[in-house]
Amino acid sequence: MTCSADSAIICGGPNANSVYAIGTVAVVAPVIAPAGISSLGCWADSASPRAFIQNIAGVTYTITTCAAAAKSAGYQYMGLQNGGECWASNNLAEVKQYGASTHCTTVCQAAAGSTCGGPWANAVYTTGGTATAPTTTTTVTVAKFSGLGCWTDGNPRAMSMNYAGLTHTADTCYVAAMTGRYKYFALQYGGECWASNDLASTKRYGVSSQCTMACRADATAVCGGNNANQVYVNNALLLHSATSMRSSSSSLTSIVSSSSL
Repeated sequence: MTCSADSAIICGGPNANSVYAIGTVAVVAPVIAPAGISSLGCWADSASPRAFIQNIAGVTYTITTCAAAAKSAGYQYMGLQNGGECWASNNLAEVKQYGASTHCTTVCQAAAGSTCGGPWANAVYTTGGTATAPTTTTTVTVAKFSGLGCWTDGNPRAMSMNYAGLTHTADTCYVAAMTGRYKYFALQYGGECWASNDLASTKRYGVSSQCTMACRADATAVCGGNNANQVYVNNALLLHSATSMRSSSSSLTSIVSSSSL
């Protein structure tokens, strides 16, 4: 029987299916924790505060290497996130504070046959160690993002990622960029949201004086201009990568493990 929408193509028949293969499907093997390490499931994370208190620098960890690093630092629990980030804590209640997640499906960067958590999702394990890391903390409060001025856009675009929609504000664009792990984001033309991890590219066309357009969603705020990006830096990700600080509250209070001070 020919297709109703295209008579040149066959679309099955009465009680008959035209069957097609849609390509191969990559199968990731179930995650099996090494001896001495126990899986505690997949748990959601948040930007503020983070579920784990300590980030261990690097993005290519596996279960074995993250457990070893966290254990060596004096932590009982560790979490893999977003393909290879390694997080550590001695407070299991905090680790589980945002509830269970189903998003621990990102393939490990360093182990293609296994998964290492997911975006804002921690695959949590015991490390096999004991809690020796200090539990006292020092609190430092910083703004969640800071302005970097108005910069010209061009072709090719200055920033690589565009988030759908024309009614973004600084707050909604920040959330989008945070989810995508982008350090820099920008508002353009009254509500476009752009993001990048390359500040040099973001500034490549030079300073602009055209960031004068009111936001469509908030007439009291400015959202860039025509081919002009109002650029911001995501302080949370800068602190996350540079000092392993833990962010908390709407003002992004970062709590740093005293062992790293």
